[in-house]
Amino acid sequence: MSFMTFEYAEVLAQCRSCLAALADAAPFEQSVAYEHLLLDLDGLYGDVVPRIEPLTGAESELLAGFEAGIDRLIDLGGDARATHRLIDELIWMASCSTSSHGIRRCAQSVSCTAHS
Repeated sequence: MSFMTFEYAEVLAQCRSCLAALADAAPFEQSVAYEHLLLDLDGLYGDVVPRIEPLTGAESELLAGFEAGIDRLIDLGGDARATHRLIDELIWMASCSTSSHGIRRCAQSVSCTAHS
């Protein structure tokens, strides 16, 4: 997307802020995974990304805020395939974080083709 409306930028900032807040509150390995997801999101937009605003909230609220933001980005004309892939990655990360082995163990047990 070469042109971004104000509303689109606002929603993108919400998504970025939710991921940053999740990364800040998570244990190290999960934090790194959230940061990688933020980089993936930023990669969809190149150098044109809105700033991150400080957020607080429960993990479930931040996850819901990110997912709602992604859905809104699609409604506003964002790349549905690329943005849904981010939600899939987030869901996968959340399911891994609930296991007793953490994200690294989960990442080792799932092939790369499961995410494409």
